[in-house]
Amino acid sequence: MPIVSDERWREILAAAAPRAPSARAGTEIERALAEYIFGKRVIESGKVKIERARQKQIVDLASKLKTALYWRRRQVPWPEHDPERPLRDLQAVTSILWRHQGILDDLKRRDPSRAFLLWRLLGIWVDHFGGKLTVTDPPGRRGAPSGPLVRFVLAATRGVLKPPISPHTIRACALRERARRAKGILPTAK
Repeated sequence: MPIVSDERWREILAAAAPRAPSARAGTEIERALAEYIFGKRVIESGKVKIERARQKQIVDLASKLKTALYWRRRQVPWPEHDPERPLRDLQAVTSILWRHQGILDDLKRRDPSRAFLLWRLLGIWVDHFGGKLTVTDPPGRRGAPSGPLVRFVLAATRGVLKPPISPHTIRACALRERARRAKGILPTAK
């Protein structure tokens, strides 16, 4: 039995309107929710410290590699047959660094599995619906943020998350993810 029923899929499409999803959007939402529900990515509270240390190690190593590649790119003359190779290597390492930095940031929060689910849904919104990581703030900041992104996340998680994700949390996560994407090159959907 699918997690995203036909009725919920129609709710998600209505929330995302007028954006049309990619062919893989439904599958990606289903996968993200299944990983959250069935625990493939749910990190038990006793394992959070271990996972945090593992992610910190990856971030530290990627940072050192990025620095080394940056300086090597500036100092070594490159063969003419592939002068863009050093830049591609640097972009790949930067992408890995920012992805794992995001995971580490999420692990520092109270419910890492919930934060990871929200991060996945933001990626699906951008990569499979062509959406932007923005929300609409009410005038004078009275009330909750709204907009297509908020409607999309709430529709995708309805019935799965109790209590539902706060629109303020969605806004904060969207701002962090937008800043993270602006700083580094992240992989795009294929």
